[in-house]
Amino acid sequence: MNESDKKYLLLIGLHIAIGFGLYYIPLFPKIYGFAILIGGIYYVINSQNRNNEVLYASAYIVGSEVLLRMTGGNINYEFSKYGVIIFMLIGMYYKGISKHAAAYWIFSPAFVTRVFIATYSLKYTTDLQNKISFNTSGPFCLGITSLYCYTRKVTFKQLNEILLFIGLPIIANMIYLILYTPSVRDVITGTSSNYETSGGFGPNQVATILGLGMFVFISRLIYYSNSKLLFIVNLIIAFNISYRGLVTFSRGGMMTGFFMVIILVLITYFKISSRAKIKMSYLMIAVVITMV
Repeated sequence: MNESDKKYLLLIGLHIAIGFGLYYIPLFPKIYGFAILIGGIYYVINSQNRNNEVLYASAYIVGSEVLLRMTGGNINYEFSKYGVIIFMLIGMYYKGISKHAAAYWIFSPAFVTRVFIATYSLKYTTDLQNKISFNTSGPFCLGITSLYCYTRKVTFKQLNEILLFIGLPIIANMIYLILYTPSVRDVITGTSSNYETSGGFGPNQVATILGLGMFVFISRLIYYSNSKLLFIVNLIIAFNISYRGLVTFSRGGMMTGFFMVIILVLITYFKISSRAKIKMSYLMIAVVITMV
């Protein structure tokens, strides 16, 4: 086993431990939330964003968003979006932005209009600030991210590493859900969305992040399972995340993840050699049997 594989298994073990900490230690979610933000800022500044580290920090905070909301670890409800914006602005400071990103400069001022509309439509609410934040933070985050990412190149290896950074907090999320609902049979009473199997949080949001996690680890099953041990580890993780997503009975997130996997498999299948296609077929048979 090479150093990269050892590091990968160590990261998995660390996030399994984080899942236990989030469930059993009351203050740990807040500590984890602050650590993600402060650690991400330090990571980007220390590296001066030489290799687009801002994308890794942003990916991690995206993967942890539902988990932090579920456990109360976020500083405020839109914490993850603000975190991504901070990382992207730091990344722009070190790397700049493309001169061809004019379309996004036109897109961004539209938020001023959105704030006025949100203010008018919500003028009778007592929680105006939070409502405006909720309605504007997502598009604003998307606009800032688009400015940074436009025409910026990443390698295939970097793309898989970014996906891994999204997937690692989802492992912790999976562990938390297992501890929260150790016996699925006892809490399922029908096929409607189930809060008990979703960690007491919104089943739609939980299913969405778990569907994304299913895609991440099936992609690693295809591309980064160079040994039997890694294959088994990735298969177990992919299966457990998928299972936990399915028992939320919130279909949208899992269907999206499922279609993403199908597209990935088809694209990969038609791009590889005949010998690799045979191995791919065995892999897919193993995955289908496990899922059934």
